[in-house]
Amino acid sequence: MMPTAACELGVEPVVPPRYTGKERDSESGNDYFGARYYASSMGRFLSPDWSAKVVPVPYAKLDNPQSLNLYAYVGNNPLRAVDPDGHEVAASCAKDKNCQITVKVNVIYDKTANNGKGLSKDQKSAFEKDYLGKAQKDFGNSNIKLQYSYTAGSYTQDDSGKISVTGVKSDSLNVVVSSASPNGKDGVSTAANGMAFTFLVPSISNKSNFMLDSNTFEHELGHQFLGDAFNARDLGNNFSRDVEIDSRNTFQGLGVSQSGYREGLEPRTYASGPEQ
Repeated sequence: MMPTAACELGVEPVVPPRYTGKERDSESGNDYFGARYYASSMGRFLSPDWSAKVVPVPYAKLDNPQSLNLYAYVGNNPLRAVDPDGHEVAASCAKDKNCQITVKVNVIYDKTANNGKGLSKDQKSAFEKDYLGKAQKDFGNSNIKLQYSYTAGSYTQDDSGKISVTGVKSDSLNVVVSSASPNGKDGVSTAANGMAFTFLVPSISNKSNFMLDSNTFEHELGHQFLGDAFNARDLGNNFSRDVEIDSRNTFQGLGVSQSGYREGLEPRTYASGPEQ
């Protein structure tokens, strides 16, 4: 099971990252990459690439001899490449709409929401139906599988603006569901310590644009997948992107695959291609 951690956005997590931002197991000294463990002492993964379907050499490319070593890290060239989770999305998969991409989404229900009462069962049920369920269906039209996990955590922000979150998973896109957000709006996304964060406040109206069929959660996923520079965004530059994302989501809901989202997921640490 992937360990969870506490994290303050903009500063080091309580469980400090080691090699390429991955969590280190204090007992073994190895780094957890989601699909397998990496031993920095040897510069090798401790288990090979594997696949659900039996093939002679999974993930190997015959024109690249380095790929035949299933224990090697990024073809023995760590100065120019990283392997986010042991099974990154290949460019060929991202460009092939018939190749399914799985996105891990860690839903953190804030225990401190509603003045410490947490979210009610009705609030969670409505959120999972209107936001998570709709997004899972719509992004499925782009052959993007949203794989949800649920964590009871907490979200706090002090007077200086420092944000602390518990229940974080380093191999997932962390979605904090609370009664408040850092910017006071229904949704905002950011990145910190090499991890992706989205903060959502479920509301009566779940439309991010009254003219287009895109709810706040789907809208924030669009920003995450496209790799927007969250901290540099301003109102003027953001307007055209917001319209673009809501338009993409509207067409996606109608069954039109969005290649931009798929190709944007290629370098994301929370996304992986199929186990061939």
